[in-house]
Amino acid sequence: MTNLEYYMSLPYTTIIEPVTDESGSYYVGRIHVLPKMLLP
Repeated sequence: MTNLEYYMSLPYTTIIEPVTDESGSYYVGRIHVLPKMLLP
């Protein structure tokens, strides 16, 4: 299994969003984890 396949198989989603505010432009990352009750 390649590294990409491994990370795609994990039970969470990574969301990266651009942000522009008074301190400048940057990216913010969030990780959403599925509750254990939703996992097979």
